Amino acid sequence: MDTTYPFAPLSPPPVIRQVDIGTCQLAHLGRTAIYLVQDIDVVNGTQTSVELTYTAANGDVLRGFNVGTHMQTGPTTSTFTSTTTLTGGTGRFANAT
Repeated sequence: MDTTYPFAPLSPPPVIRQVDIGTCQLAHLGRTAIYLVQDIDVVNGTQTSVELTYTAANGDVLRGFNVGTHMQTGPTTSTFTSTTTLTGGTGRFANAT
């Protein structure tokens, strides 16, 4: 007797870890590199950063974290809203809050 089992698709995880790497233009930093690792809870519609850094052109690093919401707006699009809290850094950002 031969038995086969059809592939059962797995459901997506309730929390997705997203890594964002890029550049942005900030008023007091100028062209800035951004590195963000965040957990997106697709069931509860929340997002929480695990790591967030902004690196200025001179190498000074500004650290922070964000907490917010996530809403799927289409099959492949989402809207994120969050508040970022600064927690220090290096160089001129050593005591940033």
